[in-house]
Amino acid sequence: MSQDMQNVLLLLLRLDPKNPTLLRFNSVSELQSDDQQLMIGILDLSHKKTSTPMTALRLDGARKDNYNSALAGMNDILKYFYGHEKDNKVGYINMPYSLNEENKKKIFKNIIDVGGEINALLSRGDSPLKNWLENTLVSESNSKIRPHQNVTIITNEFAIPWFWINRGRHDFFLCETCALGMNQLELKSNLNLNQKNEGSFKDEFQKDIDIRALFINGSSELPFANEEVKRITEIIESCESSVIKKSLCRSLKVEKVSSINDLNKIVNSFNCDKELIDQFKILHFSGHYSDENLMINENRINTERLLSPIIQNSLLILDGCSSSRSVSGWSGVGGITSQMINHGAIGCLATVLPVKNDPIIGSIFWKEFYRSFVFFQYPVGQSLLNARKKLRDHFRSLNSEDPTWLFYQLIGSPSTKMFEDDDTLETT
Repeated sequence: MSQDMQNVLLLLLRLDPKNPTLLRFNSVSELQSDDQQLMIGILDLSHKKTSTPMTALRLDGARKDNYNSALAGMNDILKYFYGHEKDNKVGYINMPYSLNEENKKKIFKNIIDVGGEINALLSRGDSPLKNWLENTLVSESNSKIRPHQNVTIITNEFAIPWFWINRGRHDFFLCETCALGMNQLELKSNLNLNQKNEGSFKDEFQKDIDIRALFINGSSELPFANEEVKRITEIIESCESSVIKKSLCRSLKVEKVSSINDLNKIVNSFNCDKELIDQFKILHFSGHYSDENLMINENRINTERLLSPIIQNSLLILDGCSSSRSVSGWSGVGGITSQMINHGAIGCLATVLPVKNDPIIGSIFWKEFYRSFVFFQYPVGQSLLNARKKLRDHFRSLNSEDPTWLFYQLIGSPSTKMFEDDDTLETT
């Protein structure tokens, strides 16, 4: 299958006269005044006719209402997970059985409503994004109606879930039609306006090396945690013969840890040799984390000492539950994610909302993601899109409106690939 994808940058930058620095994260408070603006534009290096000039939309009147409604809608969704103040925070996190099929439908409807408000915000009047959104949201990315697209959202406003843009219940979400990633301006990501789609983890990739993935089981008490780690390990190691046959690397191995002591041993054994430490290309963390910390069984990981060497040129996957209850903390954007990207991570795949420890997720979502990313050598954005749609189709086959497939999002460039090789294995 060809991965000939267009590179598109979607710029969505909120301007606050009281905080004119574009690089900083904005507050998540409701818009009160009419003096703020949203700078929007599209840069498409492959098809310059699609590009638009940067335009400032004044966030007043109906646009302010759209913005505030989207923010309020996101807060309403969070209450299903963390509970209402008046109910002593009784929500899904404390009462897992409360996330029944009826509540899943309500959450899915709320997500549609939030995405609709964002679409209205960006499409009103003579907005330069109007036509692009209409064309982009018209079909899934595998449709013949339009070619595949790699879309990177450049924003300083993570309080608004831009990836959920949609035009209504019977249309598609933006993250359903594009290989999508998000980037924040002050992060040291690998975003390069002249970067080619086949960019990989290293500019000069040595094929005669071993490649490793590190899996951290941060919550061994979870019922399916060990099972998920085992299943994902089997998926990755099953790809070894294929990538070796393609001369992409010498071996493909998985290292697993479930304690701080285990992690210390891994780091100490590899840290003395830079070539060995550089073998790590994936860091998959399963467990609890906060805006600032990753935890292993309630013990904080010293990310500076234990993870910063490993995370260089690696993909970070946060597969678990963040303790943050704010809209802007959906993936620790201001904390752990930016720490790791600034330490050299190529990107971070995280969940917008908590995902329960479910064997179905591991057997469907992660199987498809790693199959795409490692075996078929697709870019990370396309691999995530494939996994997202695989999980979506599973729920639809059960007549379920479970919205979990919409929770997984990427911070970083969607065009990054596991290996430098330009050719992809044929789909069977």
